[in-house]
Amino acid sequence: MLTHGQLSVAMRQAILSPIFKDKGSRYDPTKYRPISVTTLEYRILAKCIAQQLNLAVSHIVGDPQTGYSPKRKYDENVNLIRDTVRDINGRRPHHGGIMLFLDNEKAFDRVQHDFMFRVLEAFNMPTELIHAVKTLYNGSNVAVKLNGEVGGNFTQKSGVKQGCPLSPLLYILVQEVQMRMIRQDPDIEGIPIPDHDGRDPVDSSDEKVGEADVEVVQRNATPEVRATTRSKRGRVTNVAATTRSTEGRVTNVAATTRSTGGRGTTVAGSGGQALRERGLVDDTMVGVRTPASIPPLMRVMGRFEAFSNHKMNVEKTIILLLGEQRLFDIGADTEPARLLRECGVTAAHVHDITAGSAANLPDKWHGVVLGREEGIEEAWDATMAQTERTAAHLRASSLPVASRGRLAQATGRLMGKALATLKFTAPHSQDAVDKGLARLQKAANDLVLGRTRPLTAAEAQQPRTAFGIGLLDAKAHMQAAWAAPLMDTLRGGAHRPYKHYYAQAARLAYPEMDMGRELLGLRLTFSRVANLPPSHITGEASQAFRALGALPPFEYLEPEDDGDGTTVEPRDDMRAEDLRRQPLLLNPILERRPAGKRATEEEEAEMIRWARAGITRVEHVLTEKGEVVTNSDALIDMHPRLLTQIDDEYIKGRVTQRLASIAKDLKRWERTLKSKVPKRVQEGEWRHHKGQVVRARERATRNHAEVPADVYKREPHTGRLAVTGEITQLPAQRSDSAPCHIREMMAIYDEEEAPDMPVDTPPQLAAALALEYNHELLAPEGQPPVLDARLLAWRWPTSVEEPATADGETWGQRRAAGLPNGAGPKITCVGEARTRDVRMTLTAQKREEPRVFSQGGRYEGMMKGLTPPQKEKRVNEIARGSIHWAIPSEERLHLLVTMHHGHQQGEHKCKGDKALCAACLKTGRRVEEGALHEHHECPMLAREVWKGVAHAWEAATGEALDVSDPMLTVMGVRPEATGPGREKLEALEPAWRLLHSVTLRQVHGARNRVHAAHHAKTPREPRRATSRHVMSAVKQRMQQRIQYEHARAESRATHGLNQGARAGFQKWWVLTGVADMHKGRPRLNMWQIKHAENIEPGIHIRTAAAAVKRTAKQPPAAGWLLEEAEVGQDGKERSCLRARGAVPSRDTHKATTPPHALSKQTEQGAHLAALGRGLCRAGQHLARDSTTKVTITVASITTMERMKRAARRHEEEGAPRTAQPAEARGMTVREQLNQHKRRREETEPPKRKGNNSMNDQENENLEKLTELRRRYPNRLHLRAPTHAVRTNLRQQAAAAARFTDLDARVTKIAADGRERSERSVPRWDQTRVWDPGD
Repeated sequence: MLTHGQLSVAMRQAILSPIFKDKGSRYDPTKYRPISVTTLEYRILAKCIAQQLNLAVSHIVGDPQTGYSPKRKYDENVNLIRDTVRDINGRRPHHGGIMLFLDNEKAFDRVQHDFMFRVLEAFNMPTELIHAVKTLYNGSNVAVKLNGEVGGNFTQKSGVKQGCPLSPLLYILVQEVQMRMIRQDPDIEGIPIPDHDGRDPVDSSDEKVGEADVEVVQRNATPEVRATTRSKRGRVTNVAATTRSTEGRVTNVAATTRSTGGRGTTVAGSGGQALRERGLVDDTMVGVRTPASIPPLMRVMGRFEAFSNHKMNVEKTIILLLGEQRLFDIGADTEPARLLRECGVTAAHVHDITAGSAANLPDKWHGVVLGREEGIEEAWDATMAQTERTAAHLRASSLPVASRGRLAQATGRLMGKALATLKFTAPHSQDAVDKGLARLQKAANDLVLGRTRPLTAAEAQQPRTAFGIGLLDAKAHMQAAWAAPLMDTLRGGAHRPYKHYYAQAARLAYPEMDMGRELLGLRLTFSRVANLPPSHITGEASQAFRALGALPPFEYLEPEDDGDGTTVEPRDDMRAEDLRRQPLLLNPILERRPAGKRATEEEEAEMIRWARAGITRVEHVLTEKGEVVTNSDALIDMHPRLLTQIDDEYIKGRVTQRLASIAKDLKRWERTLKSKVPKRVQEGEWRHHKGQVVRARERATRNHAEVPADVYKREPHTGRLAVTGEITQLPAQRSDSAPCHIREMMAIYDEEEAPDMPVDTPPQLAAALALEYNHELLAPEGQPPVLDARLLAWRWPTSVEEPATADGETWGQRRAAGLPNGAGPKITCVGEARTRDVRMTLTAQKREEPRVFSQGGRYEGMMKGLTPPQKEKRVNEIARGSIHWAIPSEERLHLLVTMHHGHQQGEHKCKGDKALCAACLKTGRRVEEGALHEHHECPMLAREVWKGVAHAWEAATGEALDVSDPMLTVMGVRPEATGPGREKLEALEPAWRLLHSVTLRQVHGARNRVHAAHHAKTPREPRRATSRHVMSAVKQRMQQRIQYEHARAESRATHGLNQGARAGFQKWWVLTGVADMHKGRPRLNMWQIKHAENIEPGIHIRTAAAAVKRTAKQPPAAGWLLEEAEVGQDGKERSCLRARGAVPSRDTHKATTPPHALSKQTEQGAHLAALGRGLCRAGQHLARDSTTKVTITVASITTMERMKRAARRHEEEGAPRTAQPAEARGMTVREQLNQHKRRREETEPPKRKGNNSMNDQENENLEKLTELRRRYPNRLHLRAPTHAVRTNLRQQAAAAARFTDLDARVTKIAADGRERSERSVPRWDQTRVWDPGD
């Protein structure tokens, strides 16, 4: 199709379905969105083209366009616009500005195909890609579908298909033409905004603004800080340089796509940052500083409409006046006003949202209300009311209370719907925020927990790993959402203009520090920022700083190579100049030990005192020799203004103490600080020179006036740098160039050694770009650098220690698990933190240990005698077991309620006899009822049930349960599996978790029936409340869940979701003995009717075997075991001997391997070996006593079936079979042939596929069995087990697998049950050590 440039007839056809936009009149055709429904083949082809194009879009489309651009969010536009409106109207009214919110009418439908193709060519798209796009639109036909009827076809000559995955990308490329025309017009002056570090644009009245800011901070500060804050401040000097962006070259997957450049924030004519244009697909905002920029803007828009057929939608146009431009009159006889009126703009389109005017704009932008504080509170209240109505509607759902479905509804339908509004329109009043979030939380609680409230909201909000259900925590959820852009600002990287306002807020709150972004990485509480007035910070930004201050304090994270090629420069390697400019106080990079908490008010006040004296950085406390000042007098001599900060509250002794602490922190850099800062450029040093980022190729000496340097290009939307191959001359003196702060992202290759990587697929292109753009600019020229967030981390607020890392585990795995240094509390790296990490950390701060485990709690006895670490480990073990995947949702909820002791039981919740156990009352015993008594201690119900459960479990799995331990019966914690056989016990965990949870719930149901019957107005006998009824209910529920797990495994395997699902079902349910397969369906083995063993008097030999998996240092192995017992006339057995040994194989026993050894270790091979040892032992008994009968119980049914088939094959071998005519047997010829085929398959040996030694062992066992039965007729009997092999036997066989010799370890057992020491028997038939001379 692509070769000929023509799609098939079906692929060219599209059905257009008008979809109502849910606003306006349904009778207005313009309120419908035409969605094109195409064929599946068309969408696949369009998606393939979109994947190719999508990788280049972010390199071509400028930073202001956030729609359909990877790694960009429309949040940036909303935050930037709201902050700019607030800043100019509140703090800088003398700057002013005009914002024009524009919308293209029928944007997708008016795109001209010829113009679209020319745009692709102008952006240097590969010819093949352009031809592919042309093919999609060549001869395209459309038919409109209305009221279920499809009209006639017509040719689509303009517009891109809405609903096609390629259409949004094509449109934003077309729209980028208009955006660039606005961006590159020198006559359009944008609205000035703060620079990279939060400094205000330079203006003659800035000093007054700065003094007013200090007064505002003092007025809103705490009393302690206010007492130490002066009201004077020097003028804030803007040292920001013009942001320059170079044109980047991007390699496309298909071939090469050359970008003509896409700038980020535009640059104002005055040399500072400016807001000019922002876009979200077809919604465009243009900001101009004065009306003088409107005529050139209208000319640009007119030109674009002329050659693109676009048209401005005047109905949706909004003009917002800011600051001094609020006096702009649309009706005036000026050129800007006249041009706007000619376009249809009237006074109704012009708005001012300052005090005394409308609180909101008449329409939302990007779905968010733009307005002042009153309008924000109205939108907040409306959102909360809508959330409450949604929750009331969802409560009628049939989903179970506290189920995952209801949790998903609370997170998705409630929070997800409200998040868009709440995230961008937070009131500045903390009281209003708290009340609104309380309403949202109550709606979520009612939806999930219902009226009965089986758990309290605090208990339910705990994570599932801490005895909770993960109920929505509205406050933590919103705090994490508010903090997300602030965390991006802290991480640095991409230079987005919205980040400037977060730096500005920090600078306004701490004006004495003269820092912006650097403050974000310190251990501040940021309460001063959160308390700024609405004129200085938006409500959502205030909440973001509150959330940042609520996180645990940042601490230094020692970097290590995690194996993925990334590199981080550790703090010990800091250069002298970088170290000297580090913030002095509350800096986690400098602290020798993690502080463990955020700064106190006294510590922040001390920092401000020092800052007022001009002491903010490390260099301010250093002598000329690079040593730290040792006492307060010496520091006052260096900074005389510090003397004015000394008073009764802050004495000189405090200064000396702080200097001593600083000296200890800086001791590790003692040599670095004493070294002199070089005056000449060093090899590999990064510098800014003539507007370029360069890197010196060699070290400058005295003889050098210049040195060669590599020139780097900057990727505008990410700040990444790549070498261009161009070489320039860099002045040798460092004073002739500006410092450039860079961090390296990958440390695999040098630029000259980097290989040519393939770019044929999207992942290959992404890897090639990451290698090419290997460095990142931390700050523009003239701006202070941000801290490398990869060196900062926070420790989760929990004392629970994660397990230590295993031998050989890579550092990358530890870091991914949050454990960069092995065992310890979980640590989150700031550079890698996600919104979820922030939310989970804030939720974890509320974590409380269930009161039932504390002193005086209902389950206090389970923690008796444990140390605090052991107690924490046990509580976490219980919590992990409660969330096992095999536990159904209903049982999980009951288990959680039981662990929290939330049932309506006991003296605290019931009165009189209702607080007592009804089952015990019937026998005259008065015992208070509680979860422990109900599920474990009650002799009338719980004990009988658990005895029956334990018996059924042991019969099916061979594992004995100690039901006298409440940790097992109530909490479901089995003894920890250790030793070689732990894999078998671990495989039983899903079945045990299901059995335990089901039993607890059925016992509770029976208790409720007994309680209701006993305390009824007319007492009666309860129904189905005996232990027999409970176990019957447990059996039915277990069967139901096993069938569900089987159906789930089949479905996942059939649909390709998990190819190992069937194997998992076999491992957890069938191979463990809990269930077996009957006619293709699973059947529960527990509580099945088992035949009595009925062993004849004599000798009973049981076999067992186990295979051990390969480890890092040892090959796979197998072991065998025999247990011998004497059977009396009464049928009772007395154990008398136990023997075990290793199964020989070439991998495990090397030179001592006998000829009959297995070539491959398998469990079936081990069972055959065990049977061979059993037959040898049986032969000894039969030969010793002429009357003794021997019974061998073969542990594996498969081994028994193999022996039976081999015996039949041996008996029929050589026996002639005379064929009878088909008529004589009443069978047709076809039936006779089929029967002959089946008989041949049964009698012929199976085809051998490799392990011939196992077949040899099988034949050898058959020969022994035949010989013994011939010699001792009717005295040897082989049988299959009626019960599962005991777990301890399997464990001992697994331990024997690692024996290095072939000796048998024999243990004799006395009549009183005492075992003698195990001894080694070197010759037990073929288990002896072989040598070549035998």
